Amino acid sequence: MKSSLSGSIYNGNAENRSTPKQPFRLLHSLLLFLFLLSHQCTGQLVSSDAQGDSCLVTLWLTQMTAFDITKNRIRAGFWMASDCTDSSVLSDFVEFASAEEPPDISYSTSTSSSTGGTLSYYFVSGYFVDFFSLKRWPFDSHNFNIVIESLQNVGKVKFRMDPKSGYKPDMHLADGWTVVSFEQKLEEIAFGSPLGQLLGGHEVFDRITFTTTIMRSDASAFVRAIGVPISATVFGFVLVTLSVTVFPQLAVRVSGTVGMFFSVVISFLRLPPTSYMKMVDFIHLYCITVILLLFELALLWLVLHSAKVTAARNLVLSDKALGILFLCVWTVGLGLIPSFSNSDNGLWVLVSYLCFSHLVFCLVIGFFFRGLWRAYVRGPGEGEGKLQSVEAWEKGDGGKKEKRREGSGEEGGKEGQSQQARGVASEQDNAGGAEAEVDVDVFF
Repeated sequence: MKSSLSGSIYNGNAENRSTPKQPFRLLHSLLLFLFLLSHQCTGQLVSSDAQGDSCLVTLWLTQMTAFDITKNRIRAGFWMASDCTDSSVLSDFVEFASAEEPPDISYSTSTSSSTGGTLSYYFVSGYFVDFFSLKRWPFDSHNFNIVIESLQNVGKVKFRMDPKSGYKPDMHLADGWTVVSFEQKLEEIAFGSPLGQLLGGHEVFDRITFTTTIMRSDASAFVRAIGVPISATVFGFVLVTLSVTVFPQLAVRVSGTVGMFFSVVISFLRLPPTSYMKMVDFIHLYCITVILLLFELALLWLVLHSAKVTAARNLVLSDKALGILFLCVWTVGLGLIPSFSNSDNGLWVLVSYLCFSHLVFCLVIGFFFRGLWRAYVRGPGEGEGKLQSVEAWEKGDGGKKEKRREGSGEEGGKEGQSQQARGVASEQDNAGGAEAEVDVDVFF
């Protein structure tokens, strides 16, 4: 019995052998995770209690120049100062984590304080890297971060923030920008993963992040970004006042709309290239869409006029009314796109305007569908249309037809001269005695 039981266990397939071990592995992993988690919390508490000498860190920002948004970097210069309780000098154990390359340090000086500590200060300059999002360009604002990290754990050196840190009011700032606010944040970090922190003796280091919020204030950026598309679109709406039945006005309306289209496209291609869609990109695409719709409006009303679906006066008034309606809806959409905190919502404004405008076009085509069908598909019915310049029909009992006659001219013999005479032919109807008058054009 024992041998048969052992044979059924150890001689089974691989699936049956591994199944009983799965719950034990899961339980073992769960216990290990809880053990590490409890030791991590304990290690953080111990490290925060065992603090070393403190250093009061001060930053005074004096210049921000050479903005390079495409490379996500900015050149800055600032003073760093520290007041440590021991003989530590800040430049000896501080790393600038946000610097593109090790920055230049100059005017480094250290002296002893009256309390027995060490006062040190120096000037730092270089390129600092940060992510600058242009999604709301040209209404964009950016948080420029200067990050410093201690190379000594908190058991040896503990940072303290100085509330006097900030920026110089008349600092050297790049043109077109203004400083909005300044903030600083102190936090403890651990190098590597939580498991590496445990194995490394729970070493925690201080990090201070100095955040300067800057905003674009250059008026020319606003004009370059949205001035061209808005001006072109407004001019396109002005062209709606021209008629589509008079050829010179139709030519001006169509050619002007095409010119506005290319002007907005050129402005769109000159925008800063990014891998994502910006708010100003959606504004340009929105204006391009509206200009194309105005071109469709002109062509549709030209077709309606040619088909004579209704009185010309009614078509003219409806053309202007639709132009005013599209202008009002476009203005509302133009105000909505910058108001979204997420610039990607501008796509929904564009799609909504497209759906609304084409729904209006479909309603117009449906309303005049019978007239368009009669004019362009079925053609004129029986008894419709008269070739008045070629022949005239006489509706009477005899059904006589008189065609135009051509003469050779006057007896004087001058060729090329013609004289038009109008005759009125009348005859009595056999049944009712009705009299019909027919106009005949005779060329002599």
